[in-house]
Amino acid sequence: MAIKKEYAFYIERERLGLIEKNTSSATTHNWISPTTTGSKLVIFVSRLANEFTGASLSEASEVPVQFHETIVSKAIANGYKIPGSFNLEAAQFFDTEYERGVREGKKYAKRHHTRVVQAVGRSY
Repeated sequence: MAIKKEYAFYIERERLGLIEKNTSSATTHNWISPTTTGSKLVIFVSRLANEFTGASLSEASEVPVQFHETIVSKAIANGYKIPGSFNLEAAQFFDTEYERGVREGKKYAKRHHTRVVQAVGRSY
């Protein structure tokens, strides 16, 4: 059974573009901008957060706020493993806190956070 595709997408210059198969014979293009407006569109995306550049102190993290403490726990655990401040019990405690936060983060990532966007047709 063949699948009839009416819409497609492409990624160019870090932007997502939507296109519709051209069914009219008025133009020679196979694909055009979507002609229907007001339709709901669901996009599933997985990506990594951008790294800090250190350019300004007002830079904000893309990591959700509830996981900031998890990152700090890993930094503290690594600090307790350095010679001179070595404390194995404290390092193990903060490593455990970090691993718990990672498990929560993985559950959070699987929840499929969705946003509704509108497709707007454009002619060029």
